[in-house]
Amino acid sequence: MEDTTKDYVINLRVSRQTYQKIKDKAKKNGNTISSLLRAVIDDSAEIISDLSQDLSGAPYSSPKNRFSDITAYHRAVLAQARPCDNCRTEMIKGEITTIGETAKGPAYYFCGKCK
Repeated sequence: MEDTTKDYVINLRVSRQTYQKIKDKAKKNGNTISSLLRAVIDDSAEIISDLSQDLSGAPYSSPKNRFSDITAYHRAVLAQARPCDNCRTEMIKGEITTIGETAKGPAYYFCGKCK
């Protein structure tokens, strides 16, 4: 039986130049190197998963789980066109949208039919 309460350590060798860039970015954002890299890996894994599903045309297994990180909603007027994050319908500049904010920073934009 796997213990899901433990964290795992990953060792990774990078060039001195890459290390310095990561260190500088973490310091600039008030993060540790570890927390910055964890966020990058988490965000990248989510983006890759979303892109893979978008490219394959596969429906999301559960939209409820996909947006489970939303902590607040608010209405806004779009400053530029963009697709709905749920149904991919193109929303136009000036359209009223619902924005789902998350604690980690990314926000989801929904068209009138989806939220």
